[in-house]
Amino acid sequence: MWIAEKLIVVNSDNRREAESLAEDILNDLVSRHLIQVAKRTYDGRISSCRIHDLLHSLCVDLAKESNFFHTEHNAFGDPDNVAKVRRITFYSNNNAMNEFFRSNPKPRKLRALFCFINDSCIFSHMAHLNFKLLQVLVVVIFIDDFYGVRIPNTFGNMSCLRYLRFEGDMYGKLPNCMVKLKRLETIDIGNSFTELPTGDWKTTQLRHLRYKGFNQVSDSCLSLNPVFSNVYSLPPNNLQTLMWMYDNFFELRLVHRFVNLRKLGILSGSDSTVKILSALSPVATTLEVLKLYFFRDTSEQINLSSYPNIVKLHLNGRMPLNSEAFPPNLVKLTLIRLMVDGHVEAVLKKLPKLRILKMYRCNHMEEKMDLSGDGDSFLQLEVLHIQESNGLYEVTCRDVVSMPKLKKLLLIERTDSNVRLSEKLAKLRI
Repeated sequence: MWIAEKLIVVNSDNRREAESLAEDILNDLVSRHLIQVAKRTYDGRISSCRIHDLLHSLCVDLAKESNFFHTEHNAFGDPDNVAKVRRITFYSNNNAMNEFFRSNPKPRKLRALFCFINDSCIFSHMAHLNFKLLQVLVVVIFIDDFYGVRIPNTFGNMSCLRYLRFEGDMYGKLPNCMVKLKRLETIDIGNSFTELPTGDWKTTQLRHLRYKGFNQVSDSCLSLNPVFSNVYSLPPNNLQTLMWMYDNFFELRLVHRFVNLRKLGILSGSDSTVKILSALSPVATTLEVLKLYFFRDTSEQINLSSYPNIVKLHLNGRMPLNSEAFPPNLVKLTLIRLMVDGHVEAVLKKLPKLRILKMYRCNHMEEKMDLSGDGDSFLQLEVLHIQESNGLYEVTCRDVVSMPKLKKLLLIERTDSNVRLSEKLAKLRI
């Protein structure tokens, strides 16, 4: 969002990315104790943060004085001031929002709008009002209603919009007018039930696209079918995140067009996806995060050893694993519903940088999982998570030199199973 509002700008002749500069600024705030880290990612980066109440109150007061930011409680008063509000957040109910837009029917100055209320009134305003200078739009709605919130068929003028995030119980398709927005940099609808619009993208700035993909339509704007070739309008040099896409509407062979792609998520129902990914030449050499969900059984063995830059891998589906399947520099590995045998376990032990290993509902070919080795077993592993495993009855580590950095073992068993742990592992169980 900092980048979307141009609060962080990188010169065109500077090869450094804006995301990297933003991360440095965030780390600087942490080092000065202005904010606190609440959660970190698998590689130590800041995932979420918090701020002390006193400092938060001070920031809110200073933001109001300088007309930088307002909350629903301090935006009212002088009608002239209401019309000048640039950034505002609503978080309690729809009364404050309705009053704000009633007193400010032409929010020409509004740059950022954050809505965290369990009401759909925000969409009625979006359908009729012009948000000519709006750059950031965040709507989070969780409503106790089977039908959720329907997205309107049209939005008002949002020609300057750069960052869009919808989260929660929102259903329907984004209006087709969204593909005409030339400045869009981020579309994050992955945690909602929202579908992508239809049409050729006009934006040349898109960097991050997060989409759940479970409710796709045949003319999805990310189709690579020759009939629906509008994906070619996506900016090949800027796109960094593409999450989650159906492979039957997405020709995986052409992913190499996106030369800066870092994160990729694919929903697959075919063996061809496995074959393409397992080729000696990787589909995207810059990939750092890869997530694959196979919703049909596949007989093909996947081999991702040709992806040296992947540090986070997520595999979900009933499929056999090649014993050489894994990228050599993995830091975090998540396996869901996969078949795991002794050969796979042996390869996992030797991954030199693996710090987090999660296995959910995996089918184990052997009843006993032995995590020990010849002094080189899981040398960097810190977190081991095993949940609802099938066919596994014992997890053991027979020596004291294996897994020297293991800090946490989370074991969640099925109701009909009883997995035994060796003494060393039992002490680390949380």
